[in-house]
Amino acid sequence: MKKNFARVLIAIIALLFAIGGIWVSFYMGNNKKEVNPEIISAKHPYFESVKDLEDDSKIIIVATKCDEESPYIIEGAHFPYTMAYVEVKHIFKNDDVVKVRKGEKIKVIENAVKGGDYNYSLANYKLMEIGNKYLLFLYYSSAGFDDWFVINGVIQGKVSLNSGEDDLLRTSENFELFSDFAESVRLDYLPRIRKLNLID
Repeated sequence: MKKNFARVLIAIIALLFAIGGIWVSFYMGNNKKEVNPEIISAKHPYFESVKDLEDDSKIIIVATKCDEESPYIIEGAHFPYTMAYVEVKHIFKNDDVVKVRKGEKIKVIENAVKGGDYNYSLANYKLMEIGNKYLLFLYYSSAGFDDWFVINGVIQGKVSLNSGEDDLLRTSENFELFSDFAESVRLDYLPRIRKLNLID
């Protein structure tokens, strides 16, 4: 009788541990919080108006992010980046030495990295999301060993065309300022983009 009682007691305790383990695993899995990236401050150009950004950008396109390589290590750089692969959907300006073509996939360096042991953002830059469309103000990197395009103004030269998506990280103390700038870019370009049936 005592042996049976001890076996039942051990079985009940083991069952309680198993249920507790499942509950903790489920609870922890559903309560994971997004870890904010480390923000790295950097000097970068600031454009007062959409026209200033347009005039300073050699290439202006609508593109969809197709893929990315992250972290992307650049020899001699202080930290890694993300290499975005975007498909050119429409070209508004194409005045750089290296031209882009509609339908072509080009490489665009992004000023943040989230992958491996890295979670950084340069000046509150928010990574583009795969499958989403963006209005990009670019120039070709001419450092000699590069074969990619750079977003002009770090955060001002990437404007989301996706409903509800922020243009930069909300941790920025200048979030409203840059969000307002992005909205003024959208107001200028959206009628043309819609007319081209590039977005709904």
